[in-house]
Amino acid sequence: MNQNTLVEVDVYLNEVVQKEEIPGACISIGVGKRHVFQGCYGYQQLIPAEIEMKIDTIFDLASLTKVVSTWPGILMLLQEKQLSLRDRIGDFYSCRMSESVKYITIQNLLTHTSGLSESTFLKQYGSDKKGIIVKLLGEDTR
Repeated sequence: MNQNTLVEVDVYLNEVVQKEEIPGACISIGVGKRHVFQGCYGYQQLIPAEIEMKIDTIFDLASLTKVVSTWPGILMLLQEKQLSLRDRIGDFYSCRMSESVKYITIQNLLTHTSGLSESTFLKQYGSDKKGIIVKLLGEDTR
């Protein structure tokens, strides 16, 4: 990844926010294990009040996000044999968790068959990543 490409990404994201084509965005680019670019643009919320996008903004993982970012990451991990679709949530976390959540697989999460509520909003669990994960993992599925 060359510096010109990173500048183009930065300029583009600034432009689409200024033109109000999108309210905001955060981006982080890595090459191998090296972090090469990170930026935040615009707003995470416009109504009822404008809240600026920040690097620690927590995004709700809706289906579109899965297609754009989660699936490519999962596919890369599958290709490198670092992950299996049969891996369970309980394989990754050592905190106390609900028995029903412990056995949810990566495949269940990606295909909406986990039993987790589709109306879950991450904000209801807190504002920090660790707190959200601990509370989500402790919840029973339906």
